Amino acid sequence: MKKSRLFMCVLVALSAVGCGSQTTQTESITVISERLSKERPETSTALSTTTVSVVPETLHKIAFLGDVSCAASKRRADRCADEDVRDMIAERGPERVVIVGDVQYPSHGMRDYTESFLPTWGAFRSITKAVPGNHEYEMSQASGYYEAWGADAGMWSERIGEWLLVGINTSDGCGVVKCDVGSEQYNWLAQQIQNTECVVVFGHHPRVSSGAHGDTKKLQDIWELMESNDVEAYVSGHDHHYERVSGDIVTQYVVGTGGAGLRGANSEGETVVENRHGFLAFTASSRGAEISFVATDGAYDTHTLTCS
Repeated sequence: MKKSRLFMCVLVALSAVGCGSQTTQTESITVISERLSKERPETSTALSTTTVSVVPETLHKIAFLGDVSCAASKRRADRCADEDVRDMIAERGPERVVIVGDVQYPSHGMRDYTESFLPTWGAFRSITKAVPGNHEYEMSQASGYYEAWGADAGMWSERIGEWLLVGINTSDGCGVVKCDVGSEQYNWLAQQIQNTECVVVFGHHPRVSSGAHGDTKKLQDIWELMESNDVEAYVSGHDHHYERVSGDIVTQYVVGTGGAGLRGANSEGETVVENRHGFLAFTASSRGAEISFVATDGAYDTHTLTCS
């Protein structure tokens, strides 16, 4: 009975009816209101701001190409297009140019190198590295190539950003310089790529190709080594067209399109571009690489390669 009467008094107090005098009711409500005002914390309408600085990731531009400079005496007759390719690379502004063999036709003699390659590519010489191809080995032990590029230019590696670049020497198709299990080159490559993420290996000969030269079976041991170490890409030349073949693990590129005369392909590859000079544009980041074949008439086969 007491609880019911108290409940009724509260209701009446709020409606300003009954349960005592009108003055008492009003005073009670005023006291409650003042108490709530004192207990309620003051709030500010001012908004706080936090400045967050976002540092853009550095992208690293690399240009890959092979089969480049024609003999000095045959530049016009062979319709050598390496000047056109050079100009396209200049527009891109790479920090590294990588020539994947057959740098100078017909055999990388120093006269042709001095009279043909250097006048065309001299401005890029400081950022250019190479590996030898079969035409370099038309001179005994590729002597002209090593005279021009240095004694350590057969096999080498360097890191650019998050990516490891590894050059191998497939010589004349792994005849002069061996590529099989247990060879010096095989063991060296194994040390370079083990427990390493974001790796692109390059050499002159492709493991598989739709071009005139076709597959290089003597590369099989090295190919299996790359697969077992989750290498992302292998870039080659030798056949004079562009081709991409995505394997289960390693993506292979043929880019023997750097300036020397072109040849067709049977178009059985995943992506084949014929009769166009150009280079492989490789923009590397920590997440992977944006890749295109940049030809004289535009970009082809633009895609992303994930780095893991």
